Amino acid sequence: AKFGLAVAESNVHQLNTHLLRTHLTTESFALSTWRNLASPHPVFKLLQPHIYGVLAIDTIGRKELIGTGGIVDKSLSLGGGGHVTFMESSFKKVNLQDYNLPKALKKRGVDDSTKLPEYYYRDDGLALWEAIKSFVAEIIGIYYKNDDDVKRDNEIQSWIFDVHKNGWRA
Repeated sequence: AKFGLAVAESNVHQLNTHLLRTHLTTESFALSTWRNLASPHPVFKLLQPHIYGVLAIDTIGRKELIGTGGIVDKSLSLGGGGHVTFMESSFKKVNLQDYNLPKALKKRGVDDSTKLPEYYYRDDGLALWEAIKSFVAEIIGIYYKNDDDVKRDNEIQSWIFDVHKNGWRA
C-alpha cells in the first residue's frame, strides 16, 4: 500500500505539480509577454528573467517527456495516454488564485501560525511573497500611478487579453 501511494504521489507531483502547474501554465504568460510587450516595457523587464527559455524547455518537454513513446510513457504508471487525460483533468481545476500564496495557505487551513507553529513552508514562503510583492509594487509604481494608467497602457491590456484568451480562463 505504501509503495502504491508513493507511485501515485510521484505521478501527481511530476505531471501536475511540476510539469503542469509550473512549466505549462507559465507558458501562456511567456508567450503573451513575447507577443505583446516591447522589451523596454517594465512588465517585460520584470518577467523576462523568469520566462527566458520557458518556450524552448516546454517544446522539448512536450516531445521528449509527454509525447507518445516519451519518458512518461516509459517510466510513470500513468504513461500510455493516461498522463494526458490526467493533466487535462488537472488543468480544469487550476485557478490563477492557486498561485496566491496567502489565499492558498488559507484554503488549505495552514495559514494560522498559532494553530500550526513553525510551519516553515508558510513562514518562509510568506516572507518571500511579501518581499517580491513589495519589490514589484515599487517598480510598477514608478510607471503606473493609478488604475487608469494601467487601463491606458495598450500593451498591458493586450498582454492580459492574450493570457486569458490563449491560456487562463477568467
